[in-house]
Parts: sequence; structure tokens; C-alpha cells
Amino acid sequence: SFGYGDLVVDPRNLVRLRREDTLVVLDASHSVQQPGAKGTYSGGLRDMTPTIARCGAAVGVDGFFFETHASPDEALSDG
Repeated sequence: SFGYGDLVVDPRNLVRLRREDTLVVLDASHSVQQPGAKGTYSGGLRDMTPTIARCGAAVGVDGFFFETHASPDEALSDG
């Protein structure tokens, strides 16, 4: 069902972090992770990664982290 089992990224916190004297890096790929979605390992809504990244760009994060895999459907986690 909607929202259950999803990690939640609250963009308000990106704004709050930007107010501190520190660099802010957004982990856009793990932000769409769904723990346990694949049974014994996590999955995710990777098609939503660009949306999360654009959100971070809109508030001015300093950098991005994107986990990649040559064949995401065959990855042992986060597929």
C-alpha cells in the first residue's frame, strides 16, 4: 500500500541543513530505497531517483551520491 515500506526524504531538512556551516550531499539513489521490497533484500523505485535529485538541486545541495550497477535488475540489493 502507499508509503508503507518506503524511506522518506523530507526536502525541508535539506533546507535546514543548508543553513548550517557544512556541505550537504544528497544520496539520491538510496532515498528511493524500499527495505525488504525484494523479499530477502531491498529494492527501490529507481525511476524516482531523478525527481529526488531535482529536489536537491532546487534547494542547492552541494553534491549528489548515486549508486550505480551495470545491471540493476541482477543486483544483489537495491535493484
